[in-house]
Amino acid sequence: MSDLYIEKVAHVDLTPNLYWKSMSQKERDAAPTHCGPDGSYPLGPGCAHVAAARHLAKTGHGANPAKILRCVESYASKHGC
Repeated sequence: MSDLYIEKVAHVDLTPNLYWKSMSQKERDAAPTHCGPDGSYPLGPGCAHVAAARHLAKTGHGANPAKILRCVESYASKHGC
């Protein structure tokens, strides 16, 4: 899907804070923190993937989005994200 389609048709803002790429399994396994079950919502190193995790949690992805969002926000505050 092109960025133009995502921005103009799907009405998703592709600001640097929200745009992310899919992670490989190797990247997912290497993430120091996971806020969801079974290694989902990988975060880190540093502030990597925090914006994507926030966006997904706020849009209701996952079994318990409120709990996931609390974990993401806790991680973000500890790391200055």
